[in-house]
Amino acid sequence: MGDDIYPLMGIIERRDPDKLTKELIDFSPYQVLQKTYDHPLHDGDQVHLFSLDQIIALEKETPQPLLHQASFTSRGKIKDAQDKMIDPLIGSFMKERAAFVRGAVRKAGAYPVTNNTSLNTLLAVAGGLTLEANSENIELTSRTDASRERGRQMIGLLEQDATQILIGPGDTIRINQKFHKIADQSVRILGEVNHPGQYDLMPGDTLSKLIKRAGNITAQGYPDGAIFSRASERKREQSRFKAQAQDLELKLAASLQQVDKDEKPDMAQIQATQSLISQLKGATAVGRITVEADPASLSADPAQDILLEAGDRIYIPKRPMTVRVAGEVLSPAALQFKSGKDPLEYIREAGGTTYYADKDRAFVIYPDGSAQPLQVSSWNHRATFIPPGSTIIVPRDPKPFNFLEGAERISQILANLAISGLYIDAIGDDD
Repeated sequence: MGDDIYPLMGIIERRDPDKLTKELIDFSPYQVLQKTYDHPLHDGDQVHLFSLDQIIALEKETPQPLLHQASFTSRGKIKDAQDKMIDPLIGSFMKERAAFVRGAVRKAGAYPVTNNTSLNTLLAVAGGLTLEANSENIELTSRTDASRERGRQMIGLLEQDATQILIGPGDTIRINQKFHKIADQSVRILGEVNHPGQYDLMPGDTLSKLIKRAGNITAQGYPDGAIFSRASERKREQSRFKAQAQDLELKLAASLQQVDKDEKPDMAQIQATQSLISQLKGATAVGRITVEADPASLSADPAQDILLEAGDRIYIPKRPMTVRVAGEVLSPAALQFKSGKDPLEYIREAGGTTYYADKDRAFVIYPDGSAQPLQVSSWNHRATFIPPGSTIIVPRDPKPFNFLEGAERISQILANLAISGLYIDAIGDDD
């Protein structure tokens, strides 16, 4: 037998000459090799053996060639089974006889079994118990042939012999955990702390504890501008980017199918939309959460001390004396802060806006992550105090996307992309 043999079930395919039909008989290759089971063969019988990969593909209902199947006749002649697809009748027969292994095993799934399959053998085929498995807390749910009622029992392998516990078709085995799955439980703090780097995490760890472990914030650190990025928020943000890209693709396709040629977008609009879709697909999520990171404030008000989660990233910037201008300006830059300088002056120092700028939707991001719209048009100008460490963003004009349904949301998408790029650049400086 091959190295990847599935030991729990083989099939004898027999033709009934009286009924002119096929008969399928299941058996355990493992039990045959152990000489605990045998079955007489008839002239013309075919014996099918399978690989573990085929069993996994069978559960996923993926048609797979039986590359490792061996088919034998009762006279010993081997039939060539290369590239033969699994017989749907045999596949259905095996699925009906599956037992289900769940929980703390390495290969959870459905495994066809014959009667009198031992729990020990089934767990071995499923890759064995994982390190976090509780071998004293195994739940076996079985269905009896007589009453068709489900029965449940708890198994502890220290007191019970797994070789004597028999599993049948339809049974479910769940191996519970004695502790959570082992994974990287760490956070990273970068920037202006005395000992930046990766730190292990325990339940109850907070931001103030992490800052203390990192040797506290340096004299040049600016906790009010801390960037706190959370893994769960990054996943959600990444999902939103992908969903927005898919939505734009559908809307672009719908626009191209317009019957009226006057309503169809021109080539420039199509290229602008395709460029935006590419940006969304390639965008890196930040997942920023606004937090209080000043140790003195956290000590005075512990309720603001956020609990840490695995995958959190914290960046403490230097105390700034600059204001950054980004987006649709001719020369994005970090400019010298000056008290009393208004947003329009900063934009002019950055070369002014580009042809594609949307000045009516300009906004400022303050050091703590909060944002506020700005009035920077020459005909609608209002002075707003811009503290050091802030970023003025001039987004791209959404007019090229007006042909799309729901184009009013494009401005928000463009702003989110600008903000994400800004934070990634900041964190990447010390990552």
